[in-house]
Amino acid sequence: MVGETSTARFDEHVVYDEDLYRITMPWIKAFGEDPSSFVMKDFPSHVGAQEDPQVIVGRDRLEELRQEGDNPKNKQKFMFHVDVEPIKKALLDYVYSVFPKHTVILSGRFWYPDGGYMGWHTNSDTPGKRVYLNYSFEDKKSFFRYIDEDGQMKTSWDQKGFTMRVFDIGDTHDRLWHSVYSETDRLSFGFRVYPNL
Repeated sequence: MVGETSTARFDEHVVYDEDLYRITMPWIKAFGEDPSSFVMKDFPSHVGAQEDPQVIVGRDRLEELRQEGDNPKNKQKFMFHVDVEPIKKALLDYVYSVFPKHTVILSGRFWYPDGGYMGWHTNSDTPGKRVYLNYSFEDKKSFFRYIDEDGQMKTSWDQKGFTMRVFDIGDTHDRLWHSVYSETDRLSFGFRVYPNL
């Protein structure tokens, strides 16, 4: 589309931080035994028509949305908001350790069950750096998908355990289209990161 560029501004790595695992694993283990007891009831789990998730995060759906223009908020999702208060400090401390001299705000705490997804969107209404710490219960059964600077669709598979992804969200002239899909329990902790002045 005219005036639109995709960019890769994207980095990922598997997280091996001992303190992060030591503090969060009791909570994650309890979550795995009874996920529904952690769900925040005030947020809807479904948005949009329930279709085949592979269609929702596929190339054809992306092209449909791009023809409509920008899509800051996803129009289709199946995931749950979860209460992370017992591990919030440990999550924030880890992100602070990677981004010292930054302000870090927890902006998302989601559970994608088997078959969970978040459709294509850009977040262009809230530009800036994003960090996601994802915990996947199984290896290579969930992913983050995005469009790189060459317009190629890239699929970044989660490893079992924590994977960290960092990417920049541009405004309406510098969009990063992305989506999520999972065939296992997947926890996703999102952060907005701003450099201190």
